[in-house]
Amino acid sequence: MAIEIREIKPTHSQLKEFSLFSTNLYKDSPYYVPALLMDDLGTFDPKKNPASDFCESIYFMAYRDGKPVGRIAGIVNKVVNEKWNENNVRFGFVDFIDDSEVVDALFNAVENWGRSKGGIAYEFFGKVDSPAEAGGHQPGGAGVIFGGFPAGCVPLGAGSFT
Repeated sequence: MAIEIREIKPTHSQLKEFSLFSTNLYKDSPYYVPALLMDDLGTFDPKKNPASDFCESIYFMAYRDGKPVGRIAGIVNKVVNEKWNENNVRFGFVDFIDDSEVVDALFNAVENWGRSKGGIAYEFFGKVDSPAEAGGHQPGGAGVIFGGFPAGCVPLGAGSFT
């Protein structure tokens, strides 16, 4: 069955589904520590997150047969891009089942969104844990620069903890 990508709107119910996806995905892993729901909701809600003043973000979830199978956030930090004269698109909150079709669909969604924002589609920064961290202003965020994903390269997903 085909993968359906849906944009998550900043409503309480949709943001809650986005937040809880990783908890549900990794519920059987003894190594997974879930985020606090209220913290996630505060991060994802543009009305509550002060980084929304200078970052634009979008959230996507992937579905197969109506069931959630992955999530990803796309982030553009306008201040950093302006300061460094770049058009980088960042991603974070990436979780998915062990399925390359899901991975491709999620990253394509962020790539297409980034292109629509004038972003450089082949240069992603990730994994950041919040739009505020996308600017590198909060401790604890880790990032990796990718010059595109070579054929056959799949980021680690649900299978990483098992």
